[in-house]
Amino acid sequence: MKQCNVIADLLPLYLDGVCSEDSKSLVESHLSECEGCRSLLQNLKSTETDGLFDQQKANVITGQKKLFRRKSFTVGAVFAGIFTLPILVCLIVNLAVGAVLDWFFIVLAALMLAGSLIVVPLMLTKHRLFATITSSTGCLILLFAVCAIYTGGDWFFVASSASLFGISLVLLPIVVRYESLNGILKRNKALFVMTVDTVLLVMMYLAIAFQTGFGFFPIAMIISFPFLVLVWGIFAVIRYLPWSEWIRAAFVSLILGLFVFFLVPIFNGVFELFLSMPTDTRISWDIDHLAGDLYPPALIVGVVLAAVFTIIYYIRKKVNSCEK
Repeated sequence: MKQCNVIADLLPLYLDGVCSEDSKSLVESHLSECEGCRSLLQNLKSTETDGLFDQQKANVITGQKKLFRRKSFTVGAVFAGIFTLPILVCLIVNLAVGAVLDWFFIVLAALMLAGSLIVVPLMLTKHRLFATITSSTGCLILLFAVCAIYTGGDWFFVASSASLFGISLVLLPIVVRYESLNGILKRNKALFVMTVDTVLLVMMYLAIAFQTGFGFFPIAMIISFPFLVLVWGIFAVIRYLPWSEWIRAAFVSLILGLFVFFLVPIFNGVFELFLSMPTDTRISWDIDHLAGDLYPPALIVGVVLAAVFTIIYYIRKKVNSCEK
C-alpha cells in the first residue's frame, strides 16, 4: 500500500512523460503487478482525454463566436453604407430643387429608424436587445418631431407619449427579462415595469389634455383609476403574497369576478360626479347598456373558478403529503 501511494504520486508525471527514467521503470514494474494502480492510470487517461475534448470544444465555440461577430459587424457596416447612399441623394436633390433642407430631415430620421432596427443589432456584441429598442424608439420620436415641425402639426406630444406607452407595455418586460440588472432593479423587475407603464399612461393623458383641454385629464384619470387599482392589485397578489400558485389563481379569479360585478355601480357613481361639471366636460355613456347582463355571470364564474382552484390546491397538497 505504501508503494502504491508513491506510484500514485508518480502516475501524473509518468502519463505526461516528464518523469526520470528510473521513476518510469519503477512505475512500469509496479503496474505490471498491481491491478489497482493500472485502473488508476486508466482513469487518469480518461480524465485527461475528457479535459482535452472539453478544451477543444470550448476553443471551437470561441472561434465560431469571434467569426460570427466579425461577419455580423461587416454586414452591419455594409448596411450602414447602403443607408448612407439615399441620405446623400436626398441631400443633393433637396438642395438642388429648393435650397432649403426641409423634407430631407424627414427622410434622414426615417432612415435612422430603419438603421437602428438593422445596423445596431448587427454591429453590437452586448446588450443588443436593449440598444436596438432604445435606439429605434429614440429615432421614432425624432421622426415624429421632424414631421410635426415641417407639417406644422401639434400632435407630437400625443403621438410620442402614446407610442412610448405602447412600446413600453409590450417590449419593456422583454428587455428587463433578458438584460442583466443590478441592485434593487434586479430584485424588483416586475415592479419596475408596472411603475414605468403607469407613469407613461399618466404622461399620455397629460399630453392629450395639453392638446384637447385640461378637462380631459381628470375624467380620464377617474375612469382609469378602478382599472389601475385592479391591475396593481392582481400584480401584488401574484408577485408578493406568499401563497401557493393555486390559491393565488383562486384569489385573482375572485377579484376579477367582483370587479366586473361592481363595475356598473362604480361607473354610475363616476358619471354622477361628472354631472355637476360644466357641459363640455360631461360624458354621455350608458354603462348599463354597455355591460348588459355580463356582470352577474362574471361573478358566478369568478367564484366557481376560485372554488375549483382552491380544491385543486388541497387535493395536490394531500397527494404530496401521502407520497412523503
